[in-house]
Amino acid sequence: AESVVDIGQDWHKENRIMKLLRIVARKATGSNARYAKTYAREAENAYYQYGMRGLTTQVAYVLSNLSGWRGEEAKSVKAELRKLIK
Repeated sequence: AESVVDIGQDWHKENRIMKLLRIVARKATGSNARYAKTYAREAENAYYQYGMRGLTTQVAYVLSNLSGWRGEEAKSVKAELRKLIK
């Protein structure tokens, strides 16, 4: 599996967040994963409508619904998303 954290560090923050959210939309599992995936898919619209504030809000909603997603990839995706929205 590719290392999520090491890829594309020179990208703009918004592009990196979008890439991570596409991983969530494809791969997240767990009891609330369907909600996380919905928020992840809507993040681009939120960004176009509200800018970085909208994207940050969507990421917070995604993260709040990913507690059931486990494993190394899940751990690294969630950690990087948290870091990017600080």
